[in-house]
Amino acid sequence: AAGNIVVQLERECPHISLMPFLSSDNSNIVHPIELAIFLNNLMFGCSTKFGLSKVLLQLLNFETRCFRERQASELKAGLNHEKGGLVGLKFKDAILEARWHEAILVGVTPGDSTKESKNLHEIFGLVPDPNHVIK
Repeated sequence: AAGNIVVQLERECPHISLMPFLSSDNSNIVHPIELAIFLNNLMFGCSTKFGLSKVLLQLLNFETRCFRERQASELKAGLNHEKGGLVGLKFKDAILEARWHEAILVGVTPGDSTKESKNLHEIFGLVPDPNHVIK
């Protein structure tokens, strides 16, 4: 199984999609992130959500727990704890349905739906739009 590569960008790069790096199953493994948008969202999120900065610091230091990314269709969750149990739920509802031992749902990434909106930073990321429907 191929891992993921996150490319941190200082500003938008319109040509990054012309350089696809594909895994053996032909899925994209490079995920560009415009760092300024990510950091702005992180700073404002921490300032408006009490305790979030402490939790993020614990997750980002990699001494104990850390972030993991999974396809929503591969996660076991929901009433019957089945694969894909979060697909179709709003983020705010998915938080209640996602019950794992020592894990918590903290955000969503665009996946293949990056063409849906020009304002991805308003929809995706850590603590995204609560009404965003998970695909």
